[in-house]
Amino acid sequence: MTEQVPSMVTEAVELVPSLRQTPNQLDRAAEEQIKREALQVLGALDPILQHIMDIKLVRNERRNLINVRIKSDYTTLLFQHQEQGVHNCFFLSDKLEPFITITVVHPARGKLNRLTSLQLDGLNSAVRRFKDKYGITGDTYHYTTLGERGKTDELSSSGQVRGASRSHSSHFHLKMRVATDMYKDRFPVLQLINLDALRVKADPVRYQFSRDTKTWEEVWPLMQQDVVDDTPPGPRAGSKRPFSG
Repeated sequence: MTEQVPSMVTEAVELVPSLRQTPNQLDRAAEEQIKREALQVLGALDPILQHIMDIKLVRNERRNLINVRIKSDYTTLLFQHQEQGVHNCFFLSDKLEPFITITVVHPARGKLNRLTSLQLDGLNSAVRRFKDKYGITGDTYHYTTLGERGKTDELSSSGQVRGASRSHSSHFHLKMRVATDMYKDRFPVLQLINLDALRVKADPVRYQFSRDTKTWEEVWPLMQQDVVDDTPPGPRAGSKRPFSG
């Protein structure tokens, strides 16, 4: 019979009294358990917190403390629209490229790898709302298909590519090309640098600006092919031409 490990975190997301003051820093195993338990407590308050929050155990001269902070990959969230039980999230890219990265987050499961047909229709609605809100026209897209993501997963599993070096994430993601002026205006950190000069002199930045893109009408059937359910990928209400622009 497996021995139950005593809880280390209270329902108030605090360390239990016996761990608040210790003569030495807690070991790695204890830290990992504390992080897991803290996320579980947050998840009981709101399931999505398990996926968007990060836990850090810190220590000062008096006591051990739990810090709760937003994960770095969620700090550039610009817009979200909830539909079909998921959050369609629009992020400013942190790769010095004029793109909005769109992912779909399930409250309990986190970022989804594949969408159902209904969730894809919800994404269509979210994109339309995003475009209306920010007055976007002439937008184009870059979509990493399920097959492309699968190939990267295989390389990672075989050890040929380390996780941090992956060219693609496993989860569903769609990139929307937006005007450079909008990107700079909505991402104030870019006011600290000369992005136009980097486009000319830095090859990685130049590449990001020259990425091939497709129209919505071209990328839509590619996303339909990757849906997880058995709904035929043919046109549905509102999906033959989701929006113009």
